[in-house]
Amino acid sequence: MRPTLAWLAVPVALAATASAQPSWSASPAPSNLTPGWLAFDARTGHVVSAATETWEHEGAAWALRSLPTQASSPADLVYDPGRGIVALGIKFDTSSQRNELAVSTYLGTGWQPWPATNVPVGTRLNGFYDAIRRRLIVVTTAGGAPVTWSYDGASWQRHLGAAPSPRATLAIAFDESRGRAVLFGGLAGGQLLGDTWEWDGTTWLELTPGVSPSPRVASDLVFDAARARVMLFGGRGATALNDLWEWDGRDWRPVPTTIRPPAGQEFDLVYDPVRENLVLVSFDFVLGTRTTWALTNTTQAIVTEFGMSCASFMNPLPWERPWIGDDWSVGIGGPWRAPVLLVGGSKTSWAGLPLPTSLSVLGVPSCFLNVSPNVVLPSVLGPRARFVAAVPVPGAPALVGKEVHVQFAALDANSELSLSDSLTGTIGAR
Repeated sequence: MRPTLAWLAVPVALAATASAQPSWSASPAPSNLTPGWLAFDARTGHVVSAATETWEHEGAAWALRSLPTQASSPADLVYDPGRGIVALGIKFDTSSQRNELAVSTYLGTGWQPWPATNVPVGTRLNGFYDAIRRRLIVVTTAGGAPVTWSYDGASWQRHLGAAPSPRATLAIAFDESRGRAVLFGGLAGGQLLGDTWEWDGTTWLELTPGVSPSPRVASDLVFDAARARVMLFGGRGATALNDLWEWDGRDWRPVPTTIRPPAGQEFDLVYDPVRENLVLVSFDFVLGTRTTWALTNTTQAIVTEFGMSCASFMNPLPWERPWIGDDWSVGIGGPWRAPVLLVGGSKTSWAGLPLPTSLSVLGVPSCFLNVSPNVVLPSVLGPRARFVAAVPVPGAPALVGKEVHVQFAALDANSELSLSDSLTGTIGAR
């Protein structure tokens, strides 16, 4: 039987209370804002929109910055931590007589084109940044199976492993919490697709979730770091769509919202990690209006660090946040042996002892216990050579706002006890 946070239990009547749904809020965008692709620039904290013009949005208003310098409008925008905002475009090369990938870097006031890539791209492309392998990835489609290319900072390489079935107008995003890219849907020979694929850095694998969004084209996928989920919005199926879904690596789940952007409009979607919301820009060409939408969780999960560690430094890594009905994953790196996670409901007292309390009685006076160890959870070796422990949070909405405190304990190379810094997780609802 899996341990749960039973000591945080609430009356059953309270557990039946419905949690507040996330809500879209709308604000007018400039009438001359051109439909473009969106990316978040972590260097400035602004959302960038690029097409025939380049705009920036700092969270309240749009500002026109520049005209692009490349020969064609972007087909996608990607944020590369080493290069900034990168525009991926399609340009016809007269010498090779084919469409090739054209890349430019945003400088804040203009665009700097890259040298010729010699990468054939057909008629459509999607891009993302693989944060685990530190590669810029481009997936191209031209009526056949999607072709995956990666750029390591020096050259482009084509990946020859398994690929999704032939399609166009697919949606793709990189899941930073799981280190995989997610691809959904598209159009093949007039047939709408509703399948899900993942990229592990080498090859694509088709998955079989029990629940999926309806088949569609022209949807959009982004990774929401606060929710630690890949989010899918809208597109076109049998009708125009404006639904919202999340992918957890196993299944899709619909996300109900109190207000929705209109279906049938042209749009692009991006995640703003500074304001922790999804940003969507929609274009109504009938009325000639542009609207900026923001989706914010009404009950956000929060993680904060507190407390001293031992003299041997151990820093816990909150890979995810504590949400009701899900596991809160916490990791730790380093050459530790048998690390376990202490999970408690208090950081002020335990068994009559004030917290923090020195472990001098155990022969480690430089170590401090910061949390009440109500539950002790094992860890497993996970991605990035780090140990990970999963804290199961019950699906009771009345737990929203409650705090959970965690601290790792492990043996060092000399078999001596060490304790980590500590984290407080405030439980939220997605």
